[in-house]
Amino acid sequence: MAGGAGLALAASAPRTDRLPRRLDGSFLQVWKDDLTLPRPRWAERLRQMKVLGCQTLVLQWTALGTAYAMSDPLLDALMDLALAAGLGVRVGLPHQEGYWPMLAAPDLAVRAGYFVRATDAGTRILQGSRLSAHPAFSGWYVPYEIEQVNWADAERRGILARYLAALAKANDSGIPLAISTFRSALPDVKTLADLWGAILDEVPVRLMVQDGVGIFGMGNYRHLAPLFALLRARGSDFDTVVELFTEIPSGKTDGTTFSAVPATMVRLRAQLAAAADTGAQSLIGFAVHPYMTDASPAATQLRAAYARALGNTGFGI
Repeated sequence: MAGGAGLALAASAPRTDRLPRRLDGSFLQVWKDDLTLPRPRWAERLRQMKVLGCQTLVLQWTALGTAYAMSDPLLDALMDLALAAGLGVRVGLPHQEGYWPMLAAPDLAVRAGYFVRATDAGTRILQGSRLSAHPAFSGWYVPYEIEQVNWADAERRGILARYLAALAKANDSGIPLAISTFRSALPDVKTLADLWGAILDEVPVRLMVQDGVGIFGMGNYRHLAPLFALLRARGSDFDTVVELFTEIPSGKTDGTTFSAVPATMVRLRAQLAAAADTGAQSLIGFAVHPYMTDASPAATQLRAAYARALGNTGFGI
């Protein structure tokens, strides 16, 4: 079992609560306050992920619009610290501000213009980036979460496909771009399988399918079944994103507000069992930090329960 340095395996006590499958990695969102986080704190954050069995870190973005951006020295340090911790890093491209308002705009020219800017920002990093030569580098992540409602018609889907094709052309790493997708509960006759069946015929990407359990419950796996079946039939490599939170509803559906608490171990065990049956190459948690690593009682409880299930004794982070 790849539990990382510091993960002691129980040798004597019988393990009666083995996981159906463990998490292979975790997302990491970098917020503005994190830019001044001391390097030892970054190292500890990554060490915690490795101790919990992660092998891959998905850095959700390297910049968030004009609000802030990770500096080159910080990115270099993060890659070095990940390598030291034994983690591969899937590096997120810059996230352009105004994504949700753009989706709501009725004029498709607004959408097209947004993705021209996103293409420019993404290709600047992709073309000749030194990051792709780093030993910890394990690919690029496109930092947008694609659902079926706002991309259902052919013209809108074409904007997305052209954006992804432009990024794929600029990507010289040889590793397919990864991008997240989720099922929106908003009314629509189209499905994620309809959407991605068309796009994957035009441009190869690695889908990271969010299980949606943190918002919609375990029943969401039923809605995702056609997409998982499509990906298996195509022989596509993909990941299932296991949500480690439970949303506290805000009454809004535009993505502008979000509040959540850590999931319970009972629910996480059920998610891992369902995710193990999807055919995914990797299960990626969203997100080990903070939902397993902060000091709240719920996170502490989830972390301890998960560590016990991994067969860990003397767990102390």
